Amino acid sequence: MKAWAIILTLICISINLIGCTGVKQQADSRFQENKTKSQPLDGHTGSLLISLMDDKPVPLNVPVDSCNIMYCRWSPDGQWLVYGNKGDLFLYSYKTGKSINLTNTPNRWELMPSWSPDGSRLCFTSRLLHSDERSREDPDGNWVMSGAWGGSPTIIRRDGTGYEMLEEGLVWNPSWSSDGKMIAYGSGGSIHLFNLKEHKARVISSKDTGLEAKYIGSPSWSPTRPEIAFFFLNDREPTREEVLAGTALPTKQGFALLDLQTNKIRVLYTFEGPFTSYRLPALWSTDGNKLVFHLEAEGPVHNPTGLMVTNREGGSLQKIGEAYQVLWEPNGNRLAYVDANDYRIVRIVSFNGDTYTIKTIIEDNNTIEGITWRPALKS
Repeated sequence: MKAWAIILTLICISINLIGCTGVKQQADSRFQENKTKSQPLDGHTGSLLISLMDDKPVPLNVPVDSCNIMYCRWSPDGQWLVYGNKGDLFLYSYKTGKSINLTNTPNRWELMPSWSPDGSRLCFTSRLLHSDERSREDPDGNWVMSGAWGGSPTIIRRDGTGYEMLEEGLVWNPSWSSDGKMIAYGSGGSIHLFNLKEHKARVISSKDTGLEAKYIGSPSWSPTRPEIAFFFLNDREPTREEVLAGTALPTKQGFALLDLQTNKIRVLYTFEGPFTSYRLPALWSTDGNKLVFHLEAEGPVHNPTGLMVTNREGGSLQKIGEAYQVLWEPNGNRLAYVDANDYRIVRIVSFNGDTYTIKTIIEDNNTIEGITWRPALKS
């Protein structure tokens, strides 16, 4: 990709303006809305990080920076919350209410952490800090990012040992296999499947998919099967002149499923939208039977398409509300999301076959900066 396009892409990513238009399939919009009165979070002011605990919204007093607000994640046993602050990753203990610096790397910026299935390790991206990032802060005291969004895929044990970079490069959202033996991530328009035991990656290019794709990326591993959902892009990169003149045409793109046992590809969802080399990965339900595509707005020109939910066969497409952030219930099949039109509202979606119910659980006076959902505690 040309340098100017990379800069434009990273700017769009940093301000969460990732989106599409021109949906081809007709989404099923059958739903019921629960009108139960939601309660405000009394006694709290300002922007909040909310954790759902036993369906109850609980504000968390942890200093999460804006770059990592969407990547605050509880460990599988519900005991530890990983979050980012000023370049490092921290662990917040549910038991003690205290935090420890997990990575403690003064010269690096770590982003996008995710837990291994057994909760013993984390994978994330890591890159060197730019010279001015440590000294620049926004009005809320967060560091201002001036370098790349993402970094090299890196792992660490929960006790802070075993910090190891897997490959050099710029990747986003590394995803664990269900057995914890491999990690998937997009790099350079291809998908890498890194085998932790063999310490090498299998590279899947766009040509290997059999699709008319010029770019693939944003892989996410099924939690129950040897399958990977990924993003693909069919059309060429627009020229700089087309972008500046506003004449760049929408590109054909979508999400597909790769069965790693049979190497068969199944297209799940296609649409047309602005050219981008990055989209948020598809999110899997805990049972591996549903996926949600989080398609945000691309500035004032392109209309948002919101949350699109489908089954792993690519059927029963359902269009839900527009979301700022979305996540699945741990060990369940409900969705929670922050309303993109009003950051003070959090809703939960419950599915029943081809229908779903939306319930508003938070309608507050404060801005909800982010949400996370704690699993039931395990001894």
